[in-house]
Amino acid sequence: MTCSEAIDWCKNLGRVVQSPDDLHQVALDRLDEIKDHIETGESNTRELFASADEKKFQPWLMNQLELRNKHEYTVHREEEGDRKKLPDLRLYHSTVANHPVSIEVKVAENWTGPQLEHALEDQLVRRYLRAAKSRHGILLLCSRGKRKKWQLGQKNRDLSGARTFLQRKADALVSNSSDIDGLDVVTIDFH
Repeated sequence: MTCSEAIDWCKNLGRVVQSPDDLHQVALDRLDEIKDHIETGESNTRELFASADEKKFQPWLMNQLELRNKHEYTVHREEEGDRKKLPDLRLYHSTVANHPVSIEVKVAENWTGPQLEHALEDQLVRRYLRAAKSRHGILLLCSRGKRKKWQLGQKNRDLSGARTFLQRKADALVSNSSDIDGLDVVTIDFH
C-alpha cells in the first residue's frame, strides 16, 4: 500500500469520537465534504435549490450527513427541545450522548445581516446551546438564488465576508463564555 492509499484508507474509516470536541470536529469535517461536493463537484444539485427555503435544505442536509456517516454520529432533525426551542439538526454519538452538536441552517439570502447575527447569538447560542451539556454549535449559511451582500459591522459583505465577520463574533462568544466550547460558521454556495 502506498502512502497516499494509506491516507485515503484512514480517511474512509472516520474519526474515533471520544469527546464532544471530537464530535464537533466530525460535524465540521462532514460539512466540509458536502461543501466541496456542491461547490467544486460536477453535481447538478445546485439547480434544485435555486429557490429553496430552510425546510427544503434541512432534510437534504440530514440525508447528506447520513450518507457520509462513518459510524461517527446519528442525526436528528428538529427534535423538541427545552421550551419548544427547535434546533434544525443535532448530531449525537453514544460516547458523548448528552453533548450534541446543534446545527442551525439558514438560507443566507432570506435574511439581513442583523438577522444573521441574531441567528448566531440568540437563536443558536441562547436557545439551542442553553441546555446544560450542549456546548457546540454550527451556523450553516446556504447561499442560492440572486447573489446578495449583507450589512454587517457597517460594511456591505459578500458571502465570504459575512462568514468571516460572523466567525469573529462566534470566536468572541466562545472566548467570553464558559458555557460554549465550539461555535463555527460554515457556508455552502449553491450558485
